[in-house]
Amino acid sequence: MIKKLTINDVDYIEQIFNLEKDIFKNSAFSKESTENLVKADNSFIYAYLIDEKVCGYLMVLDSIDVYEILAIATVEEYRNKGIAQELLDKIKELKSDGKEIQEVYTPFYVHGLAEALGLKRTRLGKATFLYGLIGLFFGCWLTYFTMIKDWPMDIGGKPNATFWQNLPAFVPVIFELVVYFAAHLLVISFFIRSRLYPFKKAENPIKKSSDDKFVIQVRDKK
Repeated sequence: MIKKLTINDVDYIEQIFNLEKDIFKNSAFSKESTENLVKADNSFIYAYLIDEKVCGYLMVLDSIDVYEILAIATVEEYRNKGIAQELLDKIKELKSDGKEIQEVYTPFYVHGLAEALGLKRTRLGKATFLYGLIGLFFGCWLTYFTMIKDWPMDIGGKPNATFWQNLPAFVPVIFELVVYFAAHLLVISFFIRSRLYPFKKAENPIKKSSDDKFVIQVRDKK
């Protein structure tokens, strides 16, 4: 069961404070800070309860148009059971509260987040396949033109008569060009699609989201 804590949930707050000390050590929130997060109107704590025991928790700060995930943790014995994912699924409730999620910034990839936000599957995979085909055709043309047509090479008294007869020798060159085109054009496409270019200023509202913070940027639904 997931419960949004209030100041009356003294026992749960105490459990979360103890978990903070055990999990985050020196960077843990103090008991006073934990209580203030529960009391404040712009912050809240969700606790995952099993038999009245806090097995996981989520701390969130509402900074006008940004929801910052201050901490998320699960008791070691309950990890890999989807508890943290259920806590993160609380993001979906923002949509029913008159809020629309504009962007989410995380320091690492979060499985299932794209589905929770309703994002469409990326088409970069299909683009990579097409880029690989371009590399394949270019590699076939390059080896044919250089080794068969433009400057046929007589190796060991055996002239390169046709492309197909010599194809096994051309496979490494063709393969490398397939990988080269697919990788480089994919990266270029990703930068263009993400509007990333040299000297561009970071768009994340809280810079620590690239370090150890989770940030949810929201706006009122139109």
